[in-house]
Amino acid sequence: MLKLTLKQGKQTIVCFAGIVVVCVLVSSCCCMTTTRERSATLETQIGQKVRLKTQTSLTLTTQDLSSLIEALNSKDEHGFNELLFSGRIFAVPSGTTLLVIDTSLSLFPYSAIRVRVVDGQQAGKAGWTIRDLVE
Repeated sequence: MLKLTLKQGKQTIVCFAGIVVVCVLVSSCCCMTTTRERSATLETQIGQKVRLKTQTSLTLTTQDLSSLIEALNSKDEHGFNELLFSGRIFAVPSGTTLLVIDTSLSLFPYSAIRVRVVDGQQAGKAGWTIRDLVE
């Protein structure tokens, strides 16, 4: 049978608490690094040129972007068509070069940016899109 004296028991508890503190510090440092790295990759600067990862629609206003996200998330085909046929959104193909002209909008859980189309049929037009759709 294993018997611990009071002194040994206290030392065991202190040692265990120390291990827990070290584990928490190590894991939080790892998480902070991951968050920092992720923030750095998502950072977009005004004046930066980016490319669309996939074909998407740009919106004329931030409200239109919110409406587009809502229509897509709820599979509201009528709402999407209303945006499209009213001219409040326009399609831009994958690979199109865009110039970032504003980065200040957050539509939780999305981060949005305002861009100007640099090449292609829509060159010169400006609109809002989700930050994750560009690289």
